[in-house]
Amino acid sequence: MSELEGMIIQLLPATVLGWIWLIPVYKTCRKRGVSPWLWIALCAVPIVSMVALPVFWVTTIMAILDRLNATEKANRYEPQF
Repeated sequence: MSELEGMIIQLLPATVLGWIWLIPVYKTCRKRGVSPWLWIALCAVPIVSMVALPVFWVTTIMAILDRLNATEKANRYEPQF
C-alpha cells in the first residue's frame, strides 16, 4: 500500500462522518435563518469541518440562548402598584 492510499483510508471515516452531519446542519440552518449552503460546503470538507462544526454548534447554542433570553424578557411579569 502506498503512502497516498494510506492517507486516503485515514480520511475516509472523517469524510463519512462529515457527510452524515450535513443533514442536521442543513435543517438547523434553515430553522435559524442562516444560509445552509455555506455551512454545508464547510462541513463537507474533512479537514475544514474539524473547525467549522464546533463553530457552527457554538453559534447555534448561542442563538438558542439568545432566543430564550428574549422570551424570558418578553414574558416577565412586573406588578403594577
